This record gives sequence, C-alpha cells and structure tokens, in this order.
Amino acid sequence: MELEEKMVHFETETKKKTEEALQNQLDQYEDTLKQDYDQFVHNTDATMKERFQEESEALRKEANKKYSEVQIERQRDLYLQQTKLKEIMLNRFKQALEDYKQTEEYVKQLEHMGQTVQQFAKNEVYDLYIDPQDEALVPTLEKALDHPVTVSDRRFYGGMRGVLRERDVLLDFSFATYLEQLEANWALTGGTK
Repeated sequence: MELEEKMVHFETETKKKTEEALQNQLDQYEDTLKQDYDQFVHNTDATMKERFQEESEALRKEANKKYSEVQIERQRDLYLQQTKLKEIMLNRFKQALEDYKQTEEYVKQLEHMGQTVQQFAKNEVYDLYIDPQDEALVPTLEKALDHPVTVSDRRFYGGMRGVLRERDVLLDFSFATYLEQLEANWALTGGTK
C-alpha cells in the first residue's frame, strides 16, 4: 500500500471510529435525556397525584363543613318553627281551656275531681283547693261535695288539688300540671300513617 492509500485508509478508519464514538456519545446522551425525562414525568405524576389527593381531601372537608353548616342552620330553623308552633298551640289550648272553664261541664268536672279526692281519702282528713280564678265556684262546689273548698294562694289555671293531711299526699288534678306535662312531652311529627 502506498502512502496515499494508507492516508485514505487512515482517514476512513479515523472517520469511522470518530462517528462511532460520536454515535455512542449521542446514544448515551439520548438515554440520559430519556431517563431524565422519564424521571421528571414520574416525579411530576407523583406530585400531581399527591396534590390532586390533597386538593380532593380539602374540597371534601370544605363540602362537609358547608353541609354541616346547612344542617345546623336547618335544625335551628326547624327548632324555631317548632317552638313557635308549640307556643301557638299551647296558647290556643289555654284559650280553649279558658272557654271551657266558663261552661257547666267544667263545674261538673271539678265536682268529679273533688269526689275522686274524697274516694281516695276515705276517712282521712283532706283539703280541697281550687284556682283563684274559680273563687266564684266555691259555694257551688262546697254544696255539691259537702266539704269546705279553699281558694289556693297559687294560680294553677283551673282544676283541683287535694291534700291528704295524714299521709301528706297531693292529688293534683290541676290544669297547670297537665299543661306542664303537655309542654314537656310536646313533639312535632309530620306526615300521616
């Protein structure tokens, strides 16, 4: 081989080796870039997934908070409406009670209450009390029951109370007690069965 051929051969081999070296470097660089890109995508996906979960949790908590606030507000409104309705109903009941107290049936009911106290007392000493508003009925009741009737110093919206002295027992047929029980057991139910 001649020098010129050797030079061409050397040049060809050098170019070939340089191209191979460059190609190797490019392949390595490309692999490194691909690995970096894959790692970036993986990290970004993980970060986004974590952030999405955090945001979802924050939104869920906020929705629950809002829901709770609405529930509390509705319960408060319902309580206020029930209280208002209860007051209206109790006032109507009290008015109906006042109307009833003007009837002959009320006087008969008082007589029956007094007779119940008498039956329970048997031979025991007892006192009968009526509401101060019913003071005008004292003569009628004393005549019907053949027993003294005392006007109470406490108002109890009508009815009668009897006290058995020996046993210290109160027989309470007062409308105030009935109203207290009615108010304590008040429940608003909706719908029909």
